[in-house]
Amino acid sequence: MKVAARTDIGRVRRTNEDALRVDEPLGLLIVADGMGGHAGGEVASTVAVEAIAAYVREQLAGSEAVDHAAALLQAAVRTADEAIWTTASARRDLRDMGTTVVLALCRGNQAHIAHVGDSRAYLLRQGELRQLTEDHSVVARLIKAGQLKPERARSHPLRHQITRYLGNRQAVAEVHCVTWWPGDYLLLCSDGLTNMLEDHQLTEIILQSGADVRAACEALIARANAHGGEDNISVILAYEDHTHTSGPTTVVQV
Repeated sequence: MKVAARTDIGRVRRTNEDALRVDEPLGLLIVADGMGGHAGGEVASTVAVEAIAAYVREQLAGSEAVDHAAALLQAAVRTADEAIWTTASARRDLRDMGTTVVLALCRGNQAHIAHVGDSRAYLLRQGELRQLTEDHSVVARLIKAGQLKPERARSHPLRHQITRYLGNRQAVAEVHCVTWWPGDYLLLCSDGLTNMLEDHQLTEIILQSGADVRAACEALIARANAHGGEDNISVILAYEDHTHTSGPTTVVQV
């Protein structure tokens, strides 16, 4: 697996409230998009990725096998939810903070996906991009109920309202597993990317970069900023290539 990650402040926000974590030996990829103002958002997303990574690392402890992956990821998310709530309870300026999260645990040809909120995971296979997660948001509910057309979602006044997040001690992740094969790409991202770019643009940019996942991450960030960069933008892109010998993971913070 080749993997690269990048986060960018965008063109509008004064701070970056997104956080990333890549643990390539574990096959663990995490994107979190914080909320709750300058300090709160940054703290919540950072606490989330650190708590989840620490929990998964401790539970696996060098094991190649992943038993009960869904339960493992649910427990990791609950641990992060509790950690954020505890941190917020101790400081008045952090009491409204929370975060979304999307993560993947990749072992062999299995990718176990968990998410809370509207950060997303996608699988790109043979030129076809498939969204693996369903947004926990007001707009997604309206679309599912047939009350809103998908093409109007980007401009809807409630487009930023999410229905699930970490930090309220009630977070329940959706978890499922997908099989991925050599030549497949796994994309995890915050909504700062998907609110700026359509699916066909994501596909085009990734395919143009081939197996160069670092170049693809940089190109996705650049295109999102060119389209307005209205939010922080975070991207993790993994490419399954069994012939590849793992090198250092590329993580660029801007």
